Amino acid sequence: MTAFIQSRELRKKRWIASTSILVLELRQLTRNANCTDQFLITSINSLSS
Repeated sequence: MTAFIQSRELRKKRWIASTSILVLELRQLTRNANCTDQFLITSINSLSS
């Protein structure tokens, strides 16, 4: 493999890794937001009843 191809492959692997990490973080944030939303909805419902 030439240095150019190795460099391109390395950049591709880094991009995939960083994108995967971002996706995992977004999933975690979404999960946390859903839990927070559910907590708020439950709290509001208990106050109004």
